[in-house]
Amino acid sequence: MFGSIFGLPLHILVIHLVVVLGPIAGFMVIAYAVRPAWRDYLTWPTLIVTTVAGLASIVAGQSGEALQHRLEQRGLGASQLQLINSHVEAGNAAKILGVLFMVVTWAVIWLVLSPGLAAGKATHVTDPMPTRRQFSPTVRTISAVGLVVVALAFIVAVTIAGHLGAVASWKGIF
Repeated sequence: MFGSIFGLPLHILVIHLVVVLGPIAGFMVIAYAVRPAWRDYLTWPTLIVTTVAGLASIVAGQSGEALQHRLEQRGLGASQLQLINSHVEAGNAAKILGVLFMVVTWAVIWLVLSPGLAAGKATHVTDPMPTRRQFSPTVRTISAVGLVVVALAFIVAVTIAGHLGAVASWKGIF
């Protein structure tokens, strides 16, 4: 399932989604956390981009493992396998952080920081829970700081995994 698409390794196609949307999602979450005035406009775009980046990190991780197994069967040299293994380890960390990033972002935005929802105002007539508890400024600040930390961790993990993947792919070739 995670092997190839149109004759190309699925991993190579999906990682570009993670490498592009991961940092964008991270910076959107940081903007959401540090600029309360922007939250009305950023809530849904941030949740959507974060979800796509988080799910893409899962697919990238699974397809990367499939690609790793195919490459190991090709009889690569020890140095090349070491580069691939380093990338896989970093990719696993990025995958875990991608899921954590997605879940924490949804939880904090939906439960604590979302304007209207957290303040107890219905954002829509059909809102199933129009009255939510308003959290103290301390809880809101701690939640915003937590979002920034998780977003930065995801950006760093994606950057490291991407760099190690590029090294594993291109070292000695370019």
